[in-house]
Amino acid sequence: MKDLGQDLRLALRSLAKYRTTNLLVAVCLALAIACNATLFGVIEGLLFRPWPYHEPDRIAYLYQADRRVPDDESGVSPANFLDWKQQAKSLSALEGVTRRSFNLTGIERPVRLAAAAATPGLFSLLGVSASEGRTFLPDEGVAGRDQVALLTWETWQQHFGGRSGLVGSTIQLSEKPYTVVGILPERFDFFMDAEIWVPYRLDLVNPSRDDRELFVLGRFAPGVSPKAAQAELDGIGKALAAQYPEANRDYDAKVVSLREQIPGKEDRLLFGIMQGITLAVLLIACVNIANLLLVRGQDRAREVALRACLGAERGRIVRQLVVESLVLAAIGGVAGLALAAGALEVMAQMLAVELPKMVQPELNGTVLLYTLGLTALAGLAFGLMPALETSRTNVAATLKEGGRGLAAGRSRRITRALVVVELAFALVLVSLTGLMARSIQIFAGLDPGFRVAGLLTFRLSLPETRYEGAAGARFFDQLTERLRQVPGVSGAGAASNLPRARGNGEEAFTFDGQAETKDAQTATWLTVSPGYFEALGLTLAAGRRIDASDGAEGAPVVVVSQELARRYLPGQDPLGKRVMVEGKSAAIVGVVGDVMQTRMTPNGRPSPLIYVPLAQRPSATMALVVASRRQDDALTEEVRQAVWALDPNLPIDQMLTMEEQMAQQFVGARIVGQMVAVFGVLALLLAGLGLYGVVSYFVSQRRAEIGVRMAIGADRRQVLGQVLREGLKLTAIGLALGAPALFGVAKLTNQVLQGTIPLPVEMIPLMAAVLAGVIGLATWLPAHRAASLDPAITLRGD
Repeated sequence: MKDLGQDLRLALRSLAKYRTTNLLVAVCLALAIACNATLFGVIEGLLFRPWPYHEPDRIAYLYQADRRVPDDESGVSPANFLDWKQQAKSLSALEGVTRRSFNLTGIERPVRLAAAAATPGLFSLLGVSASEGRTFLPDEGVAGRDQVALLTWETWQQHFGGRSGLVGSTIQLSEKPYTVVGILPERFDFFMDAEIWVPYRLDLVNPSRDDRELFVLGRFAPGVSPKAAQAELDGIGKALAAQYPEANRDYDAKVVSLREQIPGKEDRLLFGIMQGITLAVLLIACVNIANLLLVRGQDRAREVALRACLGAERGRIVRQLVVESLVLAAIGGVAGLALAAGALEVMAQMLAVELPKMVQPELNGTVLLYTLGLTALAGLAFGLMPALETSRTNVAATLKEGGRGLAAGRSRRITRALVVVELAFALVLVSLTGLMARSIQIFAGLDPGFRVAGLLTFRLSLPETRYEGAAGARFFDQLTERLRQVPGVSGAGAASNLPRARGNGEEAFTFDGQAETKDAQTATWLTVSPGYFEALGLTLAAGRRIDASDGAEGAPVVVVSQELARRYLPGQDPLGKRVMVEGKSAAIVGVVGDVMQTRMTPNGRPSPLIYVPLAQRPSATMALVVASRRQDDALTEEVRQAVWALDPNLPIDQMLTMEEQMAQQFVGARIVGQMVAVFGVLALLLAGLGLYGVVSYFVSQRRAEIGVRMAIGADRRQVLGQVLREGLKLTAIGLALGAPALFGVAKLTNQVLQGTIPLPVEMIPLMAAVLAGVIGLATWLPAHRAASLDPAITLRGD
C-alpha cells in the first residue's frame, strides 16, 4: 500500500511535468470514452436493463405469421386467442392487448387519448398493481361490466391535476361513462403507447378469426422452454387451420421469449456493429496514446536508466509507468463520463417519442460500471506496452548516449506498426460510418411523391355513439368542404393514415380470377375522401380520382399507385382490373403517382398502394390534410374553429405541418446517423493526429541527419519528398490491410439493413480518398517543417 501511494505521487508529479502530452492524451481518451458510454447507455436500456415486470424472462410473445409475407408478424384474432388460451398447457397465463383511442370530454377542452384495451388478467401476468385503487377484475371483460378505466400516472397528473378522490368517479370517454377503478404506478410502462386502459371484451357470440388485432403475451409454465411451447402451439395451429381453413390456412402460430423479440435480431446486429465501431474508435485512441507514451519514453530513457542504476527493479519501473497510465485514463474517463451524461440526457429527450420510458437511455449504475471497466482496460491497453518497452532501456548505452540508444530504433519499429494498425481501423470506421450516415440521410430525404410545403395535418376520431358507419363519412365530407372555404386554403382531404407515418401495414390481396401464387401480392390499403389526392398534389397517371360519385350505394371502386401497376400488372392496362377489398370485388378506376407512404421500404422503393373511397369503407378515425399558401397561427385557429363549428366536443390531435409530421418519424434514424457521423469524424481526427505525431517524432529524431543532408547539397524538395514518402508508405500499408476488412464489414452491415436502408457501397472509394487526404495533410505538415530547417542552426544546436 505504501508503494502504491508512492507510485501515485510520482504519477501526479509526472503529469505536471508533461502537461502538453497529458492534455492531448486526456482529450483523445475523453472523446473515445464519451462515444462508448453514450452508445452503451442507449443499448443498455434496450438489451440489458431489467423490465419492471414479474419474472420478465418467462414472458412469452405470441403472434400469427402469414407464410405468404416475408418476416410477417401479424396480431392474433380474438377467436384464435380464446382457443389458444383454453388449449395451451405450456403457458400458465395468456392475455391480449390492442390499441384503442378515446375522446376525453367533460374537461376544459376535449383531448384525444391513446388507449389500450387489455384482457383483465394482463396486469396480473405482468405482476403490476395499481398505485391507487385496483386493476381489472376477471369479470370486467364482458358487456355491462367493461366500462371501467385505469389511468396512467401522467394522465392523472396532466388532465385531472393529480386530485385525490378520482378513483370511483366517472369520466366521459368518447361520450360514454367510464368508472375510474385505479391509477397505475408512476414507473409503469408498456411497449404500447397508452394514456388510459380499458378492458378488452371477449364475450362476443362469434368472435372474429380474421381481425388479427391482439398483441398477445403469455407466461411460460415452470420448466417449459420456448421450443417446447412452440411445439405445442404448432399442433394447436394445425388443428385450427383444418377446422377454420379460410382464416388460418396461410398462417402459422408462433411463440418466442419477449425478451429475445424486443429488440429484434436485426436491431441487435445493428447495435452490435455500432458498439464495435465505438470500441474501434477507442482502440484507435489507445494506439495514439501508446505512440505518444513511446515517444515520451525516449525522452525519459535517461531517467529510467538512472533509476535502474540506483537499484529499481524492472517490475517496479513497469508498475510505476502503468500507474501513470491508469491515472491518465482515470482523468480521461471522468471527462468522458461527464460528456456522456450530457449526451444521454439529450438523447433521452430526442428518443422520447420512439422508446417507452422504461428503456430510454440514462446514466445509471450499469453504465457507470461499464465506463469504469472500459477506462481501466484502456489504461492498461495504452500503458502496458510503452511501459514494458521503456523499461527495457540499456543502462550503459543510454547513459553514454545521453538518452538515445538501441531502444530508439526498436520503439520506432513498434510505432510504425501501431500506425499501420491504426490506419487500417480508421479506413474501416471512416468508410463504414460514412456509408451508414449517408444511407440514412438518403432514405429520410427520398422524394415523398407529393408537395410537402404548405400542408397542415391533424387527426380526428369520431365517437361511435353518434358517427357510426355512413354518418362518419358524411361528417368528413362536410368538414373537408368547410375547410376548403377557409381563406387561403386550396384543398383539403382525409385519409386513414398520413404518408411516412407509423401504422402503414401491408396486406395480401389478389386480382379477380387470379390463381394463388407462392409469393403473396401485398399493398398498403388507405381509406381516403374525395379531395385527398388534390390536397397532396398527386399526379393522375390514368383514369380518374376518387370523387363524390363513389358513395356507399355506388359500384365498389379503388385507385392504385403506379408502383402497384408496375409491380403486379407489368405491361397491362390496370383500368378495369378488379381486386378483392374485404371480400368484395372492386374495379380499378384510376392510377395516381407514387407516394412514400411507409417509413421504411425495401431499397427505398415506394410501397404499392390501394386507395378505397371513405364512403365505401367508413372509418371513425382519419387524418386530415389541408393545403394552403398560408403558414401562420391564424390558419390553425381557423381550422380548429371549422372543426368545432360542426362538433364542439371533438378533440383535435397532432396538429402539425407535414414537414413536422415527417420529421417526427425519423427522429431515431437521424440520431443513429448523427452518432455514426460523429464516430467517423472522431476516427478521422484521431488517425490524422496519430500519423502527424509519429511523423513529427521521426522528424525531431532525424534533425541532425536532415541538417547534414541539406548542408551537403540536398534541396528542400528532396527533404520534403523523403519525409512524405515515410508517411505515405505507412498510409499505403494501413489502407491495404484495412480494405479486406472494410468490404467484409460493409457486407455484414448491408445484410443487417437489407430491406430498409440501401447501403451506397459506391461511396467507399470516396471515403477512402477523404481519409487519404487527411492523412496526406497530417504527413505534409511535419514534412514541410523538416524542409524548412536551417542546416547551420540545426547542426550548431546538435
